[in-house]
Amino acid sequence: MPERLIPMMSRLKQILPRPVKARLSRLKFFSRLLRAGFGDVTRYYRHAVPAFAGHNTRQLESLIIATTHVIEKGLSHHEMRAGFGQTRITELVQLIERYLQSGGSRDCWSIQSAITVLAAYREVHRANGALPDSVTAAIDGVSDSSPCNEGYLQVTREDITAGGQGAFSVLSATRYSIRDFDATPVDIGKINEAVDLARKTPSVCNRQCWRVHVVSDASHRTAMAALHNGCRGFGDRAGALLVVASDLQVFSGTKERNEGYVDGGLFSMSLLYALHYQGFGACALNWCMDRKSDRALRTLLNISDAEVIIMLIAVGNLPETLRVAKSERRPLEDIISYV
Repeated sequence: MPERLIPMMSRLKQILPRPVKARLSRLKFFSRLLRAGFGDVTRYYRHAVPAFAGHNTRQLESLIIATTHVIEKGLSHHEMRAGFGQTRITELVQLIERYLQSGGSRDCWSIQSAITVLAAYREVHRANGALPDSVTAAIDGVSDSSPCNEGYLQVTREDITAGGQGAFSVLSATRYSIRDFDATPVDIGKINEAVDLARKTPSVCNRQCWRVHVVSDASHRTAMAALHNGCRGFGDRAGALLVVASDLQVFSGTKERNEGYVDGGLFSMSLLYALHYQGFGACALNWCMDRKSDRALRTLLNISDAEVIIMLIAVGNLPETLRVAKSERRPLEDIISYV
């Protein structure tokens, strides 16, 4: 702003009615928020996996990891459906081939994990003959014919509950995403204790934006499962569904526009560990939904528009034995750097 205009603007602020000044301040805030949000949108547009163009090796690898996880989740289900996910199998094989053709290494951990899961899928279906020859041939094209049963881990209730009471290194290593639950009702008191433990999570300026909606009513859980395809096949067996949200009313300024997701994510991980410590099985369920589904959940549970929904968490009692997805992790050197 030119220096000669500064005194004029200062004088104008003094004489303007308060409602006008408030409206101008809101417009200024909204303008800044739009500019900041546009920066977020353009960065995401430049770098996220596009649905309309080719992919680089990093993006292809991310698609391979996600598709592999869909298959290993299916293998770990309590009542696995024979022949499930054949379209996904074909997609995964094609992604692996594209990745290798684009210069990616077959020795990469994600490719080896995908090949192992494909071989395990083939092995599981050999006995029941549920796979067409074309699907078997596609799997054979990227993996050898050796038998493989490593598509999931077989664990016991005792393994998990004992680990939850151990040192943090043990507690962390024995926390799995659980998709198989005992049919008995959950102890709401223990869920309250888990939420109480998670309250120690750090937050920006200690503002503690977190909100947890505990849903144990069967009809509500059924309606929620219908909104969230990620819990299909096991959501109805969970004793409760938790909705973790962040209250946007505790934040201020445009620079804190994403803080609800940061603080809400931190709290969600603390809560998952606390649920493990309490002896529950739990599975984090992302809430990457369209506006229609988001509004439907808010209406169902009477969640305020001031709250942004971070995720759902399925919670239930553990059966004596269960399967869990292997969910291989990236090597440390892939995620750490030194400056």
